[in-house]
Amino acid sequence: MQIAKKPLLKIEASADGTGEGIRLSARGPAALLAKPIIDQINKVFATEKSISSGPDRFIFSTWIPPAPSVAFDRMLNAQVGAMIRRPVPDQFSIAVVKACPNDCLHCSAPSRQGEILSSNVIKGAISQALDMGSYLVTFDGGEPMLRKDLPDLVSSVDQRAIATSFTSGYHLTAELAKQLKDAGLYAVRISICLLYTSDAADDLLCVDLGGRRSIKKKKTTPDISQPSSSHQRHNQHHQQPSP
Repeated sequence: MQIAKKPLLKIEASADGTGEGIRLSARGPAALLAKPIIDQINKVFATEKSISSGPDRFIFSTWIPPAPSVAFDRMLNAQVGAMIRRPVPDQFSIAVVKACPNDCLHCSAPSRQGEILSSNVIKGAISQALDMGSYLVTFDGGEPMLRKDLPDLVSSVDQRAIATSFTSGYHLTAELAKQLKDAGLYAVRISICLLYTSDAADDLLCVDLGGRRSIKKKKTTPDISQPSSSHQRHNQHHQQPSP
């Protein structure tokens, strides 16, 4: 299936020999120039099982936009830009809240304190990221599901990018999940946290999908009477799309 078309280049996707993966191929006058990029993406796909492989759309992973789509085209453009040394902030992550009921060792949040960012400030940052070429916008924290206006923030991500979120699953109810889907959330990545049986009954065992573990005391539910937020950061990945 053709998933991207440029004046001098057509990119097609097809199921690989296993029937579970996806492989890209290029045709057209610029196919030779595009080969390093296509090979790079195929190396990522070779180690993964695709989520969906057609018939009208390919869904590669939670990190890569579905194809065909405007966001997927922008991902390809970002890869080309990186190769010719004209990189763009292709992936944008913003911590929309710092509060979190967990205290996991693998958490990258630098602190639990910070200024409160308004919805307008966050939407403005997202708009600037999209204008600069971002194809992936990630809402994280803290625990982003604590932010009451999260569906509204998600809806500010237009077709130029996919909107995703990291969460521990706290506060992610069926109702909120539907609201986020309706707002345009493409994917959510959930850490797995299980109660840990030990002498301290209030211990929490947090296991991320990479297999790392950390045992931390439970914390009382934070005060979320108003949506506190933290910082924004631009993530640039110029070597290959994240799997």
